[in-house]
Formats: sequence, structure tokens, C-alpha cells
Amino acid sequence: ISTTGVTKLDQQEFDVQADDILHRLSISEKMRLLAGQSMFTTRPIKRLGLKKIKFTDGPFGVGAHSSWLKRTTYFPAGICLGATWDTSLAKVFGKALAKETILSGNHVILAPAINIIRTPLNGRNFEYLTEDPYLNSKMTVPIIKGIQNEGVSACAKHFVANNQEKNKTKLSVEVSERALQE
Repeated sequence: ISTTGVTKLDQQEFDVQADDILHRLSISEKMRLLAGQSMFTTRPIKRLGLKKIKFTDGPFGVGAHSSWLKRTTYFPAGICLGATWDTSLAKVFGKALAKETILSGNHVILAPAINIIRTPLNGRNFEYLTEDPYLNSKMTVPIIKGIQNEGVSACAKHFVANNQEKNKTKLSVEVSERALQE
């Protein structure tokens, strides 16, 4: 049993169990899982023994606002980690995020933020690692592996072109094919 209270399985066992559960879920139950119970929890599916999954915001520490105001560590902003170019440090950072996630009673952390910095005016630049797509990929992979190696799920967020906060729900972002591919 891991510190998260979930039995650690090898990948093959996990895949078999996940496939079994997916096949036994009704369409209605699958839809309930997609909608969630609250902003940071899924609905339990008692019929299959599935408990609710608790999410916490990240990406540079467990969000106190999404962890029922528990004391949490705020790590330096993502751009500070990106500036190190240190992939081994990125993995250590991922492990630290996972441990904090476990201690806060959550199962999933919404991290890392993998968008690249495209404009200095973006209100979320502090969450991102770099403006360079190559460096970004080299840093985010070990963060995710560090999180997942501790038995916590990483949920990468802000994938692409999330470059402003004002009117973000009404905005149509026009981005070149090259920028999207990078």
C-alpha cells in the first residue's frame, strides 16, 4: 500500500484493472465522472467501489484554495525552474509536488503548466517554465515522471495558446501552424 492508500500495481496489472472498470461503467456513470461532483472532486461510483478522486490545483505547489485551505508549500515560479535547464532538478520538483499532494489528501495535481511564454503581458506567465518549446518539453517530462513515480497523477494544464486572462472565455486565438506544432 502506498502513502496515497492505493495499492501500487505494475503497469500491466493497472491496465487490466482499468480496462475492466471502463467496460463495466455505464454511459451514465462515465458522464458523471466527466462532470465531477465539485470543482476538485469526481463522483464516486459505489456500484464498482470507485471512490471519489480529489484534485488539487498546482502547478508550483499544492493550491491552498483547492486543498481545503491546508498549509502548503509555494515553490518558486515555473520560470525559475526553467531558467536552471536542470532536468534532474525538474524530476526532484515533481516528486516534491507529489509528496505535498499526498500530504494534502489529494490524488491528482493540476501540474505542470506546459504552455510556452509567448507574450510578456500574459497573466499566467509565472506558471510556465520558458518561452522555448524545446526546453519546455525537456523540463516538463521529468516533472510529470517525478509526480507519477510517487503514485500521484499529473494533469498537465494550459497546453497551448493560453496567453491572456482578460476575456479568455470569449477569445479566439489565432496561432500559426508552426507555433502550434512547437
